[in-house]
Amino acid sequence: MAAISLGLDFGTESVRAILVDTAGRQRGIGSCQFAHGQLTDTLPSSQVPLPTGYALQHPDDWLDAAAIATQSALHAAGSDGDDVVGIGVDFTSCTMLPTDREGTPLCQLPQFRDNPLAWPKLWKHHGAVAQTDRLNAVARQRDESFLQRYGGTIGLEWLLPKILETIESAPEVAASAARIGSDAAARAARPDASAPLGPEHGRRRIEPDRDHLRQDRSPQRIVADPPRRK
Repeated sequence: MAAISLGLDFGTESVRAILVDTAGRQRGIGSCQFAHGQLTDTLPSSQVPLPTGYALQHPDDWLDAAAIATQSALHAAGSDGDDVVGIGVDFTSCTMLPTDREGTPLCQLPQFRDNPLAWPKLWKHHGAVAQTDRLNAVARQRDESFLQRYGGTIGLEWLLPKILETIESAPEVAASAARIGSDAAARAARPDASAPLGPEHGRRRIEPDRDHLRQDRSPQRIVADPPRRK
């Protein structure tokens, strides 16, 4: 088969996969729901109710669902994946994921498993109301010109309020975050489309993990096997 590219569209409760050849023709599609859906009531590791307005996701859902959707698309295209020459992702913005230096989500570390602000925040996470109000007040006081390009206000669902919420409400999480990714699909193709917190944190090259996406990840075969990291 001629060279094809894989596109992954990560949404609120599912991911869609599409394969397109160099002529722009669709060769295969697939989709898969996230096993945990939206985390709005409790964390998987805790029965403590989440605060009002919280909307989180499980990062493993991105990997498992992306693999299943990709397998479906590859099957429809009659491809084993060797002819995939590129992977592109899009996602609901702004989804925030704090990770360590190796790209591991902080919520997967034992010390942060029960801390809601260590989990990925969905675009619709509304826990940063106070931080949004303060950012808007400061921006207006300074007469920041960028406000006019965005309807005159900093949105509650933007990345900056969500980061400030974590800094103020969970400083231990913020201090341990080597990177804060705004890309909900970051872990699926093993990139780290992340915002460095300081000059000492360099941006790493994005490299897709095709082996993980090619695995048989049907519901009967899903196992906890995170992708290899370099």
